[in-house]
Amino acid sequence: GRFAGRGLQLQNLRQNHLKYLAETRELLAQGDYDCMGEIYKSIPDVLSQLIRTALIPSEGNIFHVCDFNAIEARVTAWLSGEEWVLDTFRQGGDIYCVTASRMFGVPVDKKGENSELRTPGKIATLACGYGGGPSAFGSMAKAYGLEFSEDEKVRYVKMWRSANPHTVSLWTTMEKAFVAAIQSGNLARPVEVNRGIKVSMQYGCLLVQLPSGRVMSYPRAKAEESPKGYEITYERMNQTTKKWEVSKTYGGKIVENVVQAIARDILCLVMLKLDKMGHKIAFHVHDECVIDSPDKDALPEIEAVFGEEIPWAKGLPLRGAGYSTYFYMKD
Repeated sequence: GRFAGRGLQLQNLRQNHLKYLAETRELLAQGDYDCMGEIYKSIPDVLSQLIRTALIPSEGNIFHVCDFNAIEARVTAWLSGEEWVLDTFRQGGDIYCVTASRMFGVPVDKKGENSELRTPGKIATLACGYGGGPSAFGSMAKAYGLEFSEDEKVRYVKMWRSANPHTVSLWTTMEKAFVAAIQSGNLARPVEVNRGIKVSMQYGCLLVQLPSGRVMSYPRAKAEESPKGYEITYERMNQTTKKWEVSKTYGGKIVENVVQAIARDILCLVMLKLDKMGHKIAFHVHDECVIDSPDKDALPEIEAVFGEEIPWAKGLPLRGAGYSTYFYMKD
């Protein structure tokens, strides 16, 4: 149920990590390729990083860019009942430090005591929430330019799972709910999970009712016994070949689907609020909204809307974080 792109693929634009972004953008506007060549090794790489800066607000306006802080980690903890994670967000704590502290059993401060432990805490938080194992931990670390030994990967994943028992339990709960609903085949008696989520079958489709009331569908879902329990499959459209194909899923992946769907529903509700308040939404990307505004000081109001409690998600702490800019960029 997440949004896809049409035309300009905003979801796939290169991030920009140029130290002098505005100045480089101006050099390009002036056509000063010689100067750019003196500063950077690869002009094509610079150009690809500048693509998103071609998006600008209406004349006389400014972009207010706002997104949710750690929305998926928050929703996952809310669904599973991982209260220490929710309390960390409610108190404005550093989730990576607190996670590392619970993993290693020592105080962790970003710029102080045991600060070096924050990194494995961060990587584990980003990699393990949907059932990711040592391989996922390694891939996430690599994305940040980091490397860990195989023993470290295994150990850190085990430590993260030990610190997040309710999240680990949620993977199993969701998987069992899928199997039970498929075997039951009864729409009138759905399998109830956490936070009002209900799973049922109708006409061969596995239906997942989200807290918002929206329903996700897994066509032609099946659960077949295997040496490791049950193998859950359904059919999905291959966006490249445009043909239906069988796809496997499991507890962690199901939780990922549900969490990202809930995050999407939250964004939609926020967008409706912003629109009703008169804010013009130029576009939105993932969990981020870009407002084309004549008011240079509107960002705090927009951030406040992102932080409001959702009626059907009581107890879920949300926070918006944004910046203002005269051209689109990745802050």
